[in-house]
Amino acid sequence: MNNETKKKRIVWVTPDDFLDTDFNPGLFRLLLKKYEIKWIVIFPRQNARFKEKDFAEMSTWEGFDIQFMYNSYRQRDPRRLVFYRALRRKINATPFDLLYFNYGPSSPYVLPLFWSLPKHRTIFSIHEGNINDNFKMPLISKILLNVTYSFAKFVHMYSQPSATAFQKKFPRAKIFTISMPLKSFGESNVARPASPIIFLSFGIVSFAKNVDMLIDAACNLYERGFHNFRVSINGACDNWEFYRSRMRYPQIFKNDIRVIENTEIPNLFNSSHYLVQPYRSTSQSGVMKIAMNYNLPIIASDLPGLKNEISEGENGYTFQTGNLEKLEDLLIKVINEHKQLYPVLLDRMRQYTSAKYGNGALSHQFEDMVSYVMADAK
Repeated sequence: MNNETKKKRIVWVTPDDFLDTDFNPGLFRLLLKKYEIKWIVIFPRQNARFKEKDFAEMSTWEGFDIQFMYNSYRQRDPRRLVFYRALRRKINATPFDLLYFNYGPSSPYVLPLFWSLPKHRTIFSIHEGNINDNFKMPLISKILLNVTYSFAKFVHMYSQPSATAFQKKFPRAKIFTISMPLKSFGESNVARPASPIIFLSFGIVSFAKNVDMLIDAACNLYERGFHNFRVSINGACDNWEFYRSRMRYPQIFKNDIRVIENTEIPNLFNSSHYLVQPYRSTSQSGVMKIAMNYNLPIIASDLPGLKNEISEGENGYTFQTGNLEKLEDLLIKVINEHKQLYPVLLDRMRQYTSAKYGNGALSHQFEDMVSYVMADAK
């Protein structure tokens, strides 16, 4: 292959935290038609959500070089400087035309790495436009956001509310808003049960997710005589006793408090009837894209980043954020209408998802973004 026809090279960096966003074989298949890609995947030493074996098939693709790194150090450990220096060497080990950097500034020790990146040919993937309850150290996170991205030239964000908030802070950045793709973890081998109705909560159980309000609503409904439902809570939690103590009627809860393996996700979603997201704060939701992939209708608080993805009565419903009574009213509505309207809702959701989130449409948007940045960098 001569220089005129040689494919351009993309270096792509993703930590385990954001692999549910970037693990998209369909997107990579499309990009590999035009580009060579080196994908650097970063795992923690413990409690990684993905494993090297998850990438086995993709690693055989021509022009696709997947490399793994492991980070053993906590956020405040100065030895992180050593890890980030090694990451910079791995990024620069081979010449590249574009860097897609899906790694947030979670520690001050990452700043030298961020500042060393070639801004004119780097796309920073940013998940939040504002500091919110998802951040463990909001003050430090706010400082890091300001000093890291004030020089960013190209930014990829996943929702319009996040992009608008980010643009106000950093008006010089060129922002590409491309929604998260659907997230598939394989086929399910179970059928959705007829009854009871299963309300699913999935992902790390934290303050921002407001799972405690879902627990309170479920207990209140049970006291009001609604018994044909269950709440299924699945995910790791640092203070589970706080949530467990609120369960006045343990018999209506199915709890699996641990890191859920990717291979378990298809059956978990397909054995539920609704995903419930009573979040206090978020800019977007990867879990929502899992639900859409498995045609699981969504009940969510009306935060802009969630409401923006829901068409009322087509793929789910929203209620006023933080309003327990409104959540209870909505749960009662779907329980009462379940037999008549649920099959209709499933059909509407399938059509809506296909039209708006088909992998082809999102993949072409991504390719247009890459082409724009490469052309600008010439």
